[in-house]
Order: sequence, then structure tokens, then C-alpha cells
Amino acid sequence: RLREGAVSAELQVRTRAYERRRARQRGEDPDHGRLCDLVAEERDLRALRSLPLKAPDRPCTTFRDVDVSPLLHAVTYTYGAWSGNEIPHAPIDEAALAPVAEVLLAAGADPDLQDEHGNTALHYALVFRNEALLDALLASDACVLLPNALGESPLATHSSSSLRRKIEAAAEDPAALGRCPDMLRPDAPDDEAPELAPDVALLRALRSGRLELAMELLHQGADPD
Repeated sequence: RLREGAVSAELQVRTRAYERRRARQRGEDPDHGRLCDLVAEERDLRALRSLPLKAPDRPCTTFRDVDVSPLLHAVTYTYGAWSGNEIPHAPIDEAALAPVAEVLLAAGADPDLQDEHGNTALHYALVFRNEALLDALLASDACVLLPNALGESPLATHSSSSLRRKIEAAAEDPAALGRCPDMLRPDAPDDEAPELAPDVALLRALRSGRLELAMELLHQGADPD
């Protein structure tokens, strides 16, 4: 009971702090503050569609006191941060998440932006088995190879068998690598790296986003399985 009381008290403190940050964001830019409210708490699709979404990736302040894109704000507000050690607010109905994501993606939102743990919306869709969200992200060419801070890409993320089949099919598309941002955490320079078995080198190249190297290793016969 003491533990439950401490968690409840901390949740109340964090909720009040979040409300203050939201109010400040609304005061600085009412339209953007409204967008952040609509993708998270309110989920009013008609109102969301009526907004001029000129900067669909401009960050929103979150319950966790970090700034993320509106798409990730919608996702993490639904599920809480996927880190295993945070106190999330109460989850909300996830059925409205995919339609919100579709509006943002249609306005040009980047599906590959990452949260503070390196997770993309695609990681969340797989972990929480939200097939409608996954379909919306794949339709917008989300990268299935982008690793999080632990080096785990959506392609390597556990999920239901049906979602895994969709991710694997997307990864087998010859254009899959070209959809991924070539901007990820680099490994050591090639002239400083130790000699690796081709399959290990391929795995590291994919996890670090070194896409040209991955393609070269595949052409050289590295086994993707």
C-alpha cells in the first residue's frame, strides 16, 4: 500500500507538471499546442483534419518531459514510454491511434523519427500489436531496419505472427534499404574495425544504418538469415 501511495503521489506530481508544460506550449503557439492536444488527449479527427499541418514534425511536450514528434506523442500517449521503468498515465483507447497517424503521415510526418530510447512508431506498433498503425506506417515507407538504442530494429522486434509476416515482407522488398535514413549511429571507421565474419558484419551494418555497406555485404554473399 505504501508503494501504491508513492506511485499515486508521483503520478499526480507528474500530471500537474505536464499540464503546466502543455499550457506554456499553447501560450507560445496556440495552433501547435492545439495539434499536440488533438493527437494525444482529445483524438478529435474532424478538428485535427481542419488544422493547417504546416510542420507535422514539430515537437510536442510529453508526459515524460521530453519533446517528440506529434506522431510519437500520439503513440507514447496511448501506450506510455516503452522503457520498462516509467510511470505512465492511464492508457487511452488505441482504436483512434491509427487514424490520427494517417492524418499526420498524409501531411508529411516522418515515420522514422525516434523517441528518447531510439524507438520509432513502428517499434511501438509491433510491441503493442497494433496492426492498423503498422499498416499506416508501412504504407508511408517506414524503415523496418532502423535500430533503437539497444540495437533492435523493427525487423528484429517480437510481435504477433501476422505482424511479423508483414515486417518480413517489407524487409524483403528490394527498395527497403533505400527507404531508411542513412544517418544512424556509425560503427568504428572501416580501417579501425576488426575483421568480422560476413554475417556478423551484415548484422552490425544493418543495426547501425550503414546501408551501402549492408548492400555490398549481401552482394558478397553474406547470409541475411
